[in-house]
Amino acid sequence: MVIVLAAQTSSLLPGQLLLLLLAAVETEASSYSVVALSGSILNVSVYLPETGSGVPAYYSSSRFDWSSMIGDVLVDGHRILCSDFWRMPHNSSNQESGMGLAAEFGCGDAGSECGNGWETGASVGSTNGVLGFQEAAVGDAFLKIGVGKLRKSSPAYNFFEGHQHVSIPIWNISASANAVDFAHAETLGEWGYVLRKRVEVFDADLWVTMTLTNTGARRFRTPWYSHNFISFDTAPFDSTFRMLVPPMPSYTSAPGWAKPATDYLSISNGMIRLKTQMPELDANGNKVKVKATFHRPMSGSMPAEFVFGYRGMVVRSKVSGDQVLPLYAYNLYVERETFSPEPMIMLDLMPGQSTTWKQ
Repeated sequence: MVIVLAAQTSSLLPGQLLLLLLAAVETEASSYSVVALSGSILNVSVYLPETGSGVPAYYSSSRFDWSSMIGDVLVDGHRILCSDFWRMPHNSSNQESGMGLAAEFGCGDAGSECGNGWETGASVGSTNGVLGFQEAAVGDAFLKIGVGKLRKSSPAYNFFEGHQHVSIPIWNISASANAVDFAHAETLGEWGYVLRKRVEVFDADLWVTMTLTNTGARRFRTPWYSHNFISFDTAPFDSTFRMLVPPMPSYTSAPGWAKPATDYLSISNGMIRLKTQMPELDANGNKVKVKATFHRPMSGSMPAEFVFGYRGMVVRSKVSGDQVLPLYAYNLYVERETFSPEPMIMLDLMPGQSTTWKQ
């Protein structure tokens, strides 16, 4: 995510200035293992994986990359990417209890395979961030990238299930005043990976740079995305909220568990507006959720980016790689207190190959 403190004009929001004042903020989540990064303007909290220090980790479950709990940023006196609003009371072992820039290797759907998504010409599918799941018997181990070595509890993979760790993953972590470096590796039979990440602050810019290496003997392909838990003072968003995504031809609302997007959102030519403040619960006492799955453009590439504006502030995020990384999908998830645009990129690695991308 790029946060700019300068009189710059965004290519997605022409004529609007990105004027952001940022500082660290103290929250209840500060009781977890955390590093505060400081630039000349920006401060951000990076919540650390389990390190054996005795200080609990903010997240220790089986869905999200353990090194992706990044957020709690104060913007002109307001806090965004909050750590203390999602799935409260917070439970570190709940697979859903992410925050801020929480990221997942996979497509956010049930099943061990994800298919090709928008890559209509691809000859092979992709894994849901898991390696060795299909050949593992129930009770045996498999790998989840960024999470570690897990035990297979049922024949079908579901990221909503809390899978037990076979062993606590090892993370090598080093920190300075403005950066944190992570390194984590796992192997299992013919499968293996190394994940390296650097979270750094330059003035008012926040960069997350990731490198994934296939250290195994077999090729793997997997989507990757940041959930982008965009929140603002842990309060409900109102109708002044605006978001821009790349223009996509149409979208489909998630069936069943989600409300139709048109009930609460206006989506036109990439501009997303909130019609009215969303209720927390519906008439039956169920949490109100919206999910829009955008359809693939007929031609041309699509940038993995978004811009949101709220109460005079604008923040832009873009994912880019050291090579062209095709989009697997582009989803939008919304609840009363969060907007989560989810551009998903596809990673494809032969044995010994690495790829680097930046958010």
